[in-house]
Amino acid sequence: MLLRDLDDLKAVLSSIRGSLVGVGMTAFSRIIPWDFVNNYRILCARATSDLPILEKVSDIWCLERETGERCSPPGFNSFSLLAHTASKDFLRRLQPPVILFLYQSYPELEVLARREGWMLLANEAALRVRVGDRRFFLNLIRKLGLPLIPGGLYRLEEFLERGYEYWATALGPHIVVQLADVTKGGGKGTFFVSSKDEYQGLKERLKKGYWRDMALEKVILSKKLNAVASSITLCITRHGVLMGPLQLQFIDMEPGPLERGVFCGHSWGGVKWPHFLEEEARAQALLIAQGLRQMGYKGLFGVDFLADLERQKIYPKEINPRLTGGLPMLSMLLKAEGKLPLEAFHLLEFMDITYEIELERLNEEYRIPPCGSHVIVHPLSAPLTLKGSTMRAGVYLERSKGEFDYKGVGWNYSHLQRPQEILLVDGPPEGWLGPLEIKDPLFRLCRILCADPGLGQDLGPSNRLRRAAKWIRRSVLKTSILPSL
Repeated sequence: MLLRDLDDLKAVLSSIRGSLVGVGMTAFSRIIPWDFVNNYRILCARATSDLPILEKVSDIWCLERETGERCSPPGFNSFSLLAHTASKDFLRRLQPPVILFLYQSYPELEVLARREGWMLLANEAALRVRVGDRRFFLNLIRKLGLPLIPGGLYRLEEFLERGYEYWATALGPHIVVQLADVTKGGGKGTFFVSSKDEYQGLKERLKKGYWRDMALEKVILSKKLNAVASSITLCITRHGVLMGPLQLQFIDMEPGPLERGVFCGHSWGGVKWPHFLEEEARAQALLIAQGLRQMGYKGLFGVDFLADLERQKIYPKEINPRLTGGLPMLSMLLKAEGKLPLEAFHLLEFMDITYEIELERLNEEYRIPPCGSHVIVHPLSAPLTLKGSTMRAGVYLERSKGEFDYKGVGWNYSHLQRPQEILLVDGPPEGWLGPLEIKDPLFRLCRILCADPGLGQDLGPSNRLRRAAKWIRRSVLKTSILPSL
């Protein structure tokens, strides 16, 4: 059947037998299939204040709510969630086969899935790990003949042995240091160095050979470019590669205490990319996708870029072999325009359901960005104990600069009726469960959605988005306890 619209998609997916379950740390992250898959369910880890709103459109089973216990943030992932006895008991009660739509797979999760008889809609962990490795990425870019950011991959020992002047001579005074062994994305394990003192300080932090509980072997040192962070979300299908719009990334909205280059959201529809630059980004992304396809990769992934607008050059920066940080927001905006969400093709590919598409027509539709934005709110301080939060998810309106009033329920861009409104979703953590120990300053407290591109000066988040993030952080963390020094 040829897929032209959401009605066609619903018809094709009506053939699903068994139980399709979206699995995520939060329910919001897996909300997209709710209106085109019959009897879709979500299994999530964290009890967040938007659960009562999301439950109006989808069945949700929440581990924290069922057990009355917090899911410890450090290291808690899809395997931890699904390996819990309560989660397994819930899934065993569903109509088989149980089909799991999740962020990414893990080796231990694949063993568990075979034992429980689950079907995982994700690339095998071994392939994901290989594709996501920064060393693999550098080799692939060289093989494809794509432009490389000046720099290289080095042993940690060499980084620790050499001084700032050595690297500054080769790369210039502004240097980006990335820990190749830290596989968690979003800027984790990335540092900016612009002086001898900053270099020495970073060496002191890394001399034990560990960061974020990961043993370190390699570091990537590169020249810090005067460039804009951007990305494209792609989906490899049997019919070819589907490609979303070139999207602006928000980076370091409010820098944390250590790491830099931290991803904190997207903007769509506000940047008019130079035609040559956009075409070059799409051509590079297609070459990378074709390389991954030859390796057996399929479904969703993302490519990050750095765009030098002044010199009209764009550099591929990273592959994210999983559901990307632009989802589900991008698909919400696409669906509002009557376009098919990219997650749908990920489901169709992994469930091996027969369908037809007009690839070129879809890609022409996707290349035109919708209008909207989102930002992630981090605590920026850790460790801390969050005693509880009574902040509601939903629609807010700025009453005065830095103060917002609750206006009603909502979880989708379509629930924003006025340009000045914002939407608080994907959190914050519910307070009734008791204290939450936060050990990572980049823990996700919640997300803000805005119906406009949310752009401010220097293509960063607008002042209104920045004020909203500060207000939410202040409101949520007012019940926190910082450790005594």
